[in-house]
Amino acid sequence: MDGFIGWVISITLTVPIISLMILYIIIRIFVDSKEKSILLAVDLSTIIFIISVHFHLMTIFEQSFLPFILLFLLCLLLIVFSLEHRKSNVTSVKKITRTTWRISFLLFVTGYFILTVYGMTAEIVKNTLFL
Repeated sequence: MDGFIGWVISITLTVPIISLMILYIIIRIFVDSKEKSILLAVDLSTIIFIISVHFHLMTIFEQSFLPFILLFLLCLLLIVFSLEHRKSNVTSVKKITRTTWRISFLLFVTGYFILTVYGMTAEIVKNTLFL
């Protein structure tokens, strides 16, 4: 059973797009609204993309970037807070957190694809040039 759980976790972190689609399908069964299903699947899979980007960075650069990722998320939260505070003096913690989380999803999905392409390209070049 431990091997199966490890296998599921490794597939989830290696290919988080599959987990996003599976989450959406499962949530769609229980939630009637298509829009709410998509948003909930995005919210739940954001952490998977963050962890996946972290492991991509560790694999490519052989160094942990977790403190920088956390610092980036904190800076993003502060930026969203300041923009929201400028827009209206009454700020909602829930709205700021949700906005930050969804922006993080977009950024980390983009980062995941960029790091995947970069990692594959770097390995191909390394293995081709240094035979």
